[in-house]
Formats: sequence, C-alpha cells, structure tokens
Amino acid sequence: MEVDPRRLVVFVTTGLDIYQAPLIDGACRVLRDEGYSVVAHISYRQSGALPPQLACLLEHWSPAGVITTCCASPEQDLALRRVTAERGIPTVHLAQRLPGRTCIQANNVQGMTAMMEHLLDEQEVRVASLVRGWGHHPDHVEREQVFRAELARRGLPVDEELVVEGGDCSDAAFRSVRSLLSRRPDVQALVTMDDWTATAVLGAIAEPGLRVPEDVAVTGFDNYPIGVLTWPGITTVDQNLTRQGAAAAAALLELVAGAAPGEHHQVPCSLIRRGSTLRRGRGVGDPLSARDVTKLAQSHLADQSALMRISRSLIECRTLDDVCAALVGELNPLGIHRCFLVLYQDQNPTGHPIADGHEPARLLVDYRDRQALPVPDGTFTSCLLPENLQHELRDGFLAVQAIIVGRQHLGYLVLEQLSHTTSIAETLRLDIGKALKSALDTRELQGYSLRLEELVEQRTGELQRRTDELEQRTRELDSEVILRRRAERDVHQANDELQRINGQLQRSLVVDSLTQIANRRAFHDHLERQWTAHADNQATLSVIMVDVDLFKAYNDRYGHLAGDEALRTVASCLERSTHRVDDLACRFGGEEFVVLLPRTEISGALVVARRFRRLLAQAVVPHEASDVAPVLTVSIGVATLAVDGGVTAETLVSAADNALYRAKEQGRNRIEVAPSVAPASPGTIPRQRSGDRADTSAPEPGDARSPL
Repeated sequence: MEVDPRRLVVFVTTGLDIYQAPLIDGACRVLRDEGYSVVAHISYRQSGALPPQLACLLEHWSPAGVITTCCASPEQDLALRRVTAERGIPTVHLAQRLPGRTCIQANNVQGMTAMMEHLLDEQEVRVASLVRGWGHHPDHVEREQVFRAELARRGLPVDEELVVEGGDCSDAAFRSVRSLLSRRPDVQALVTMDDWTATAVLGAIAEPGLRVPEDVAVTGFDNYPIGVLTWPGITTVDQNLTRQGAAAAAALLELVAGAAPGEHHQVPCSLIRRGSTLRRGRGVGDPLSARDVTKLAQSHLADQSALMRISRSLIECRTLDDVCAALVGELNPLGIHRCFLVLYQDQNPTGHPIADGHEPARLLVDYRDRQALPVPDGTFTSCLLPENLQHELRDGFLAVQAIIVGRQHLGYLVLEQLSHTTSIAETLRLDIGKALKSALDTRELQGYSLRLEELVEQRTGELQRRTDELEQRTRELDSEVILRRRAERDVHQANDELQRINGQLQRSLVVDSLTQIANRRAFHDHLERQWTAHADNQATLSVIMVDVDLFKAYNDRYGHLAGDEALRTVASCLERSTHRVDDLACRFGGEEFVVLLPRTEISGALVVARRFRRLLAQAVVPHEASDVAPVLTVSIGVATLAVDGGVTAETLVSAADNALYRAKEQGRNRIEVAPSVAPASPGTIPRQRSGDRADTSAPEPGDARSPL
C-alpha cells in the first residue's frame, strides 16, 4: 500500500528531546484531526548537505508540507529552504524569522523583557552577565538584543567582559563562567539562553563557595523539567512549545489550502519565578507541589532505568540477531509502540544515496503492537521501509534517525515514541549504533579469518603440487635443482606470511580492545609461564590488583563515553608504571586491573604501586561523584611469594585480591599488602636479582603500611 504524499507532513528538527517533543506533539494534534500523518526527521550531524533520508522524503515523496526548526548548521538551513522552494513544498519555520516565509516564534522579546524586569527591577540586580548560546540561532540572538536593550533603558552599561560564550555545550558554559567569576567577583546575576546551560553554571558558581541566589542569581529559558529538579529551581521562561507546534500546523494547513506565505506569528511566553533568583523578601515564586516534582523525578528515573537496561543488553551483543533481540526486549518499557531498524546492505561511508536514489537496505526489526514480527529476507530499495510496510508511514507519527558511527552510515531507526520528560531517542541511537558496529566488525573478522584459512589451504595445496613436480624433475634432471629451491623458498615465504597473520590474530585475542593493554587471557598465560620459570629456583613473584574507586558513580555522573576514557587513562598510567620487559599490566575486567611483576620482592612491588598512584594523581581525572576524593582514585592490593610446589598461582592472585578488598573496606584510595602467602623454606634468604627494585621512597599518603 503506497503512502499518499498529499496527506503526509515532514517535521525537520535536530532531536526528539524536551524542546522538540512538545512542538511535535502540538503539531500532531492539529494535523491528526485533519487526517495528516507526520514523519519527523531527526538530524544531529552538522554538515552542509541534507541527510539522505531527508533528501529522500522531500525529493521522492513531495509531501504536503514541511515544518522545520533550525537545522544543525546554517548550511543545512539554506539547503532545506532551497529544496522546498524548488519543489514548491509549503513550509513553516519554527523559532526563525525569515523574510517572505511563514514563521512561528515564541515572543522572545516579551519573555526576555519580563525576565530582565524581574532581575533588574524586582531583584535590583545591577551587574548582570550574559552566557551566550548558538551564534546562528535566531532565538538566542533576539534574547541577547533584549538583554542589552533592557540594561541600556535603565542607564546600566553593557560591559562586554560580562558577555561570555556558552555555545551548545554545557562544559563550555561551565568553563566560561568559572573563568568569569574568578575575574569578576562583583557579578550579581547570570542570564543564560536555556535551562540546560543554567544548570551547568550552577556548578561553576558553587566551586568557589558562592551561593545561588544569595551571591549570584541564575536564569534560564524554555522551562525544561531539569530546571524543576535542580535545587534551587531555575527561574525561566515557558515558551508554550505545544502551542507553538499547534500554531505551526495551523499555519501549514492554510498554506496547503492556498494562502500566501510570509505570515509571522508570535506565541506569548510566561515568566516562571523560582528559587534561583528569589532573594529573601524580594518576590514570590510560582508554586510547584512536591507531588509534581516527585512525579517528574520518578518519570526521569524510570526512563534512565530502562535506558540502562538496554545499554547493558546491547553491550553484550555479538551478532546482529543479538542486537535485534536486545532491542525488542526493551522497547515496551521505553514507551515505544512501533520501531523499525534498517541496515544498509553496504555501509556507504558518506551516506549519500546511490544513482537510483535509494541505498539497498535490509529490515532487521519490525516491532508493532508491542511484539516483534517476522522480517522478510533480502533487501529493499523503497523509501525508508519495504513496500509492504509503507502504509505505516500514514499512521500517526514516526521519527527517523540516521545511525552513524564515525564516518560510517550503518542505517537508520524509525520509531514511534510517546511523550517523555527525558530524551531517549539520542541515547538509544548511540547504543544501537555501537552494538551494530561491533556485530558487523565481528562478522567481518570472522569472514576474513575464514577466507584466510581457505586461501592458506589453497596455496598450501598449490605449493605442495609444485614441490612434487620439482622433486620429480630433480630426480630426472639434476640441472633443475634451482627450480626446486625456488619453490621451497616460496613455501617458506607463505609460511612466514601465515605466521605473521596468525601473530596478528593472536594479538587481537590478548589485547583489551578498549584500553589497548593486555587482557585477562594474556595475564593468565603470562602468569603460567612465569610460574613455571620461577619454580626452578623458588624466585619471588609479585601481583598488584587495582580497582577504580566508585566507578559506577563515575559512569552515572559523566556517562559511558567519559567512563571509557577514564579507563584508558588508568590503563596508560598503570602500563607506564612498569619498567621491565617481563612486567605485564593488564585489564582484568570492568574497572579492575592487575600487574604481574616477575622476580620482584614486596618492596619493589610497592615502588610500582606508588609510582602508578602518582601518575594517576598527575592525570587529574575529575570525579565529583566520589566521596573519597574530587578526582579519580584507586584501591590497590599487593601480594608477594616465593614460588615452590606448595602453592598455586591462584593462591597469589587470591591473596592480592583479598588485599584489594581490605583496601576498599578501609576507605579506598589506599594500598593494602597481603600477609605472607608462602614463606620461604627455613634458612632460605629470598633472592633479589641484579637490578631488582628497592623501595627507596617514603610511603605515600593512603598506604596501609610500610614495605614488608
């Protein structure tokens, strides 16, 4: 069943978050009543060209109309306006003011004016700083103009030193405000462009011991739920996003009916007073019940719990079938009633459509009515979905997100998401992208290994036949010995190549893919070899066990990408703390690491452990969620024994692990030394090889005891 483009509206935006979702919801309510379906294209990627799925929607379908917010880049905005104009597609622009085009905006002037009156008149602020947002976003530009005008209207100078860049990144805003407050302690208020930035600068204010609002007041914009869950609550401006979306849909229907473009509509805003600006005795904030806040927080926690579950499920996937099963199992808790996962047949690195306009693709997941349905074999080249599913695009609302990992366009996700207080679409897209990339890489490696085995078998057979022929000729004619030697040389070269390739494959089995140091398998192999070597002369062997303190809290605070980077930093410091060629630093699993130190006494092991702690301290990895220290710390267990037949390697590892456990019990961020595991025989003095480590440094803070 084909989709009727005359009853389809494309909504172009940069996310499916707490800003975009109410806009889409308001538009869908109006359009649904008039018999229109909505397909939202979500594009996060900043580039000059339109994404291929959006180009397909516009060029092949010619929809009834387009509603668009600002794209991810000014170049994409221009490209979208050019395509819709060339194809005569009625278009309504949200949060923009474009000559000759129909635009819907929140009344930024009215909302920002009310905000400035609240600060300057009600709260008597005289030194206000502006934290800028996106430079090309019309809303942000207009709000800055009002900020400057309201100061000037009261005869207050606009100090350009107090205008700082926040950009589209909370970290950038945090750094800018921290630097500003160190230079200008007289700042009384920070005016930001949105609530996300406002919550980010709260940390920069608290860092030097300042209070909100007693020392510095803070304002946001947009009335996002995050502003309610922050303490104190963020004073903000409600843009009435749902009403904006409804107004955009109504304006689009007028354009479809033949109205001339060019109308500019403004939706009134509402000032929301909260604790971030209300100094004692100066004004009353808007009431918000504890029940409302609790419900909002519960909704956030439910979404985050569901996302955590699916993230854990996807990270264990090894095949495409694993990815599909993990995704389907978690869609219902996320409030997703329809979901289609599409994988490009050939992962085109640019993502541009091929000559006929459609990249061959394969449907991996068909999830409808809270159940997974069978998917057809083979590929399809129709728009977005196979022919038998095109009717789904006529039903209600669907969002399309490209799945891009690095420069590789793997496919896209088409889903129907109910309203949420927190965004799940972006996190879901990222997790699915990583899982698909891992499964595809694994499949490619397995295919390469199989092809390599076949090639080796083929070449071995060919070389054997050639050798047989040369041997026969040698028996017949001694003068052809040179030919036989050449053939033998070819065999040696092939074997060398095979050994080299096998070596590469072997290395991939013993190196941790995240940290690029040895993995657990490599540790056990090295331990087994060293144990045998040490048993001959009862040499001393040491093990250091390391566990990153409160790593789950770190992941919860900074996210899994930052957690991965933190593990890489720990691995680098650990590897640099070992100096001998037969020392081995490994990732043991999760946030746990281990170091094997052959022919090393306890004093030498402590030298390595302290050197590692020093290197990690110098790395200064922030960990504000830790109750141990403001930076990332580790707990360390050390064990040493003289190898003989009375103990096993597992005894040594277990002793180090028990010492690590005691270090964590004693408050973390410390070194614990295991009691003597297997004392040397009576009368035997533990031997220390030439150049063995000696503990010449004083114990560092946090060490459990002096070296044994």
